[in-house]
Amino acid sequence: MENLNSKYYTDDGYWRGPIWATSTMLFVYALNECGEYHLAKEVAKKFCNMANKSGMAENFNALIGEGLRDRAFTWTSSVFLILCNEYI
Repeated sequence: MENLNSKYYTDDGYWRGPIWATSTMLFVYALNECGEYHLAKEVAKKFCNMANKSGMAENFNALIGEGLRDRAFTWTSSVFLILCNEYI
């Protein structure tokens, strides 16, 4: 994921901007392991709300949460179910 202020960031830059389910799950797990329980839960909740609203897309626009690319992606669905079950 690319920082929003980076000169390489683009809204649909594939690996240079969008939100991905798999990396989000890794961040949530890492935050939880570091004792940042509240932040882990907040990130999980925001991701699940975004996916619930925008569908189970391959990735999402980081600014507005709109689903990008494939609109029915299995890893997004799996991450959604895991995060909802474990954190919400």
